[in-house]
Amino acid sequence: MGKSKEEIFRLELQTISKIIIQAQEAFLIVKFLCEEETDPDTHYEKHMNAFFRYSRIVYWQLTVIELSKLFLSRQTERFNLITFLNKLRPGGLFQKFKISNEKIDGWQNRISAQTDDIENLKQQRDKVYVHTDSDNEGVANEVSLEKAENLLRIAKEVVKEINLTCFQTSYIFTPVGSPSENLKSCINNLTIAKKVKMEGYRRVAKKYGLEDELPDN
Repeated sequence: MGKSKEEIFRLELQTISKIIIQAQEAFLIVKFLCEEETDPDTHYEKHMNAFFRYSRIVYWQLTVIELSKLFLSRQTERFNLITFLNKLRPGGLFQKFKISNEKIDGWQNRISAQTDDIENLKQQRDKVYVHTDSDNEGVANEVSLEKAENLLRIAKEVVKEINLTCFQTSYIFTPVGSPSENLKSCINNLTIAKKVKMEGYRRVAKKYGLEDELPDN
């Protein structure tokens, strides 16, 4: 027996929600690693540690790929929001769930307003991050962190509103044990460990009158 329309609807909504969380967590890692720090040791770990520099690049790549799944309206992106919202219109597969055309128009208009950013995500995804054998000259990231965050905000609002309207449930996009929060703890622990280590060196240096030989930080 095939799945009912409600089962298909729930499955697609659940899949879109998972994509949003994946994009969000990758984005939050990038955002944190790009933020400036007043503490020099923390700044060093975030911006000079090769692992975290590499992570910033890789997680931006993942952010681009996951946002592309949500906002590129084409057959290869099965769970893009445009197609999903069209299924909610009269005559669509999910018309029974009674989301108003006005509400759908509002969401799609907000997405359409981000056309330039979505096109740049497409270029990055197709020519830089997925098909590396293609001509990627001239493809630069033009999507700022603020713009990426805005796209995530739109996607989350759509899913939250649909869950509330159709199922009278609230959807929470903050997972337990968020990777970005764990990353913050890791860098904080590295910073503390470095400070403790340097304090030990300073005590030894002071004992032998070698304080001037140590770096300031």
